Amino acid sequence: SHTQTWSEDWPPIRLNRALLACVRAMPEFAGWNSIEVMRFLYNWADPRETRRVVKIAPGRDARFWDDCLKNNYVCVGWDEVGDLTEFEDEVAFREAFEGEYLQSAYKGNRSKCTEKARELWSLTDLEPGDIIIANRGMSHVLAVGEVVEPGYEWQPMREEHKHTVRVKWDTS
Repeated sequence: SHTQTWSEDWPPIRLNRALLACVRAMPEFAGWNSIEVMRFLYNWADPRETRRVVKIAPGRDARFWDDCLKNNYVCVGWDEVGDLTEFEDEVAFREAFEGEYLQSAYKGNRSKCTEKARELWSLTDLEPGDIIIANRGMSHVLAVGEVVEPGYEWQPMREEHKHTVRVKWDTS
């Protein structure tokens, strides 16, 4: 049995050679060329993949779900802070969010207010390929969707829940 140890400070070529040595020692890969091994490994666990998975309820009790499904997005509230893309950075956004909601919605509970602000701001970080789970309550999944371009959008024409993220839904 061949045992390989590695160090985090190894250069990539040395890491690749160590990985190949481990693969070659496994009978399951006998006869595979390095391209076949590479394709298998990237298909199995692509290191470049950084898909985020988030759970979002489309309104209290999912009351906007039909609209979200029909129009290929998910929507959330906290409309009073406006378009997230108008803020210089997350710090400026958090200040505005706390100014709007800390006392009214969160009764001075700064940690809960900060948590909700982070959740809302995270919509701006979603990228095509990230996964959204639309839910009703704590245990009912409505659909799973994949974020598509352009991702986050502020939709001022909506009456409420104007923060949206474009999604390709799968209800199966």
